[in-house]
Amino acid sequence: MRAVRNTDQGIRVTEADDPDGPGTRLAIASIGICGTDVGFAANGVQGYIYGHEFAGTAADGRSYAVEPTVYCGECDQCRVGHVQRCGAPEHGTLGIFRDGGMCEAVTVAEDMLVQLPPGLDVRDACLVEPAAVAGHGVRSAALEPGNGSRSSAAAASGCWPPRRPGGAASRSMPRCATSTRGWQRNAWASARRQASTTS
Repeated sequence: MRAVRNTDQGIRVTEADDPDGPGTRLAIASIGICGTDVGFAANGVQGYIYGHEFAGTAADGRSYAVEPTVYCGECDQCRVGHVQRCGAPEHGTLGIFRDGGMCEAVTVAEDMLVQLPPGLDVRDACLVEPAAVAGHGVRSAALEPGNGSRSSAAAASGCWPPRRPGGAASRSMPRCATSTRGWQRNAWASARRQASTTS
């Protein structure tokens, strides 16, 4: 299958093995290019398939956004919902120092899948991850409507125009400033709740 990697010649579409192993196989439908990806590429970081903002469709026709955090679920941090602080050796993020979603297909664990609600096109669902980051930032900053004085607390998620495999930018999306990657599990829980109440 085709996959995007950083090489000695720069970012290239390369050949990669088809995904295998346990979990759900997704045919990738949309991929976001994050400021993190751009920074890693500019600094020559290599060795894995890029892409931690992605969505796809399973063999049964259901479409999902992917929460890219790999965590144990058993350590103290995981048990209180801070999976981004997991202390297990397997902790990490798909698309950041391990294969991610800038390819034709992936296999991911069931607990990483967020089923899309009706009306959210899978071709746009790569934006679920950066939206969760932005939502967490707004909640953490305790921003309230009409309070423009806290502009220094606001942050944009690190999104660039999302790409569809083999295609142009998905709709007309502005470039956004890079922000912290410190998003919380509750942002994904909120996305799951929204999906379950509308499906």
